[in-house]
Amino acid sequence: MSLVINALTYNSIMTKDSNSEQKPENGTGFEKQGLQLLEALRKMMEIVDELIHRPAVVNQNTYNYNAPHLENHGPVTYNAPFFFSSPPKESTHKRVKCNDEEIAKALAAINGKDNVLNNYQLWLGACCLLMGKYGFPKNIESCCDRINNLPFKEKLMLECKYESIRKFAYLKFVKVDVDEWDGYIPKDDEKKLFNGCNEVVKVLDSLLQNNDKVLE
Repeated sequence: MSLVINALTYNSIMTKDSNSEQKPENGTGFEKQGLQLLEALRKMMEIVDELIHRPAVVNQNTYNYNAPHLENHGPVTYNAPFFFSSPPKESTHKRVKCNDEEIAKALAAINGKDNVLNNYQLWLGACCLLMGKYGFPKNIESCCDRINNLPFKEKLMLECKYESIRKFAYLKFVKVDVDEWDGYIPKDDEKKLFNGCNEVVKVLDSLLQNNDKVLE
């Protein structure tokens, strides 16, 4: 709207001056028109700049990682369930189809203070692997529920708790295909957690693929 008004104003000035018999003295009239044009351009650039830097809206149910303000996360609602902004890429590697008993056995084998899954936050790595390659729900909260309903023979020392990992759901590596994690360069604020989760993914994936039911 502002651009249209400025354009009309400038056109009106030019038309009026062109029909006038009075000629500008020493170029003063043309200088005035030039200044008005520059002012119109300045306002136009302000509008464009405002549109570019306007923060994207964060929905209470989803967080859009494709938004142009990725570096500025803004107020993320952690109480809302997390969803992938887009489905994870299909792995190009051979996959193993595992049943619930096999997944429960593998998780139990790596769980505990002396094992690779030695704190609650590292369940994020297990969730990323199971969501990305083993058909678990793409919602982290639902994935945690699915894990807790697996037929474990004994109670896990460190159970999967959604409350312990939901605040990390916004991290960039969470939406990256786990098969590409080795080439991923984490930021300083996520490096420690990423390295731990990556180790969980490698060990757990190795255990789950160590059977003869390979799915092409």
